[in-house]
Amino acid sequence: MFSVDDAGDENPEDAQDEAVLVRFIRHVMDNKVVQLDELGGEFSLRVHEIIARVGALESMGYLSGVTDDRGKFIYVSKDELQAVAKFIGRKGRVRIAALAQESNKLIDLQPRQVAVVDDDEGGEGEGGEAPVGS
Repeated sequence: MFSVDDAGDENPEDAQDEAVLVRFIRHVMDNKVVQLDELGGEFSLRVHEIIARVGALESMGYLSGVTDDRGKFIYVSKDELQAVAKFIGRKGRVRIAALAQESNKLIDLQPRQVAVVDDDEGGEGEGGEAPVGS
């Protein structure tokens, strides 16, 4: 005989893993340029696990960007990629130097400014919004 005392569809560990994954994606998007080893330290993963995770998230369409030879991942939003593609389509044939120069204008590598909650006063930062996922 079997008896079921509790039932549920969602595993609490799955919800926690999903929250960490959302935090991971948000961290990469907000910082734009991340060192893979520092990202590993932030999320308690080895560099090869970070590389695999970033690759999987890229293949699923959650992230887009490039990994350079110095161990950095540079997040490029879909809108920025479309702007570069539009430039190439408008110009037709483009030299690498011209593409690099235009990409520097179209792709913003500055981290997003997320307002930080001030613990002393209990109020919100200048932006009027609390950080996402914190």
